[in-house]
Amino acid sequence: MPNWELSNLKTLNSQQALADLAVFIGEMNPDQANEVLVIGGSYPGAMAAWFRERYPHLTIGAWSSSGVVNPIIDFW
Repeated sequence: MPNWELSNLKTLNSQQALADLAVFIGEMNPDQANEVLVIGGSYPGAMAAWFRERYPHLTIGAWSSSGVVNPIIDFW
């Protein structure tokens, strides 16, 4: 059973999600033989745009529909 202690949840953030996707794409497309396009709407749309900006070498583009343009820090 996973440990849901608060200290273990510190990696649940957008930066870690982008890094996780970069690793996933690298594992699924190790020799970059296939072109990758990231797509999303709303929050995933923002993630797609941020991913393309941070990891342009892993994708040929990003399609962001209604992506968040003004993220709110500590939104509860």
